Amino acid sequence: MNELCPSCREPLNCTSGDGCAAMTKHTFNKEDPLLNLTLDTDELGIWLITEEAGETQQLGHISWREITRGVQQALLQENFLIALAEMDKDLI
Repeated sequence: MNELCPSCREPLNCTSGDGCAAMTKHTFNKEDPLLNLTLDTDELGIWLITEEAGETQQLGHISWREITRGVQQALLQENFLIALAEMDKDLI
């Protein structure tokens, strides 16, 4: 099955091998929007930021409290699993 042009949905089987017959009429934004994402930190936490056309926009935020809570949960779970392993070792 042939791939389809993302703009006109015609088969990408132009004789030139460059795409569909109307390919010269199409414009594509080949820039990956994920390349514009960065992380920034401040006293409140970590921010997800995008920069497009010279404009900075905050997309999301996670507080240091939530980050700390997640780390604490991971450490408690690890300690619990270590204690279970020790108990299992004593039974053998």
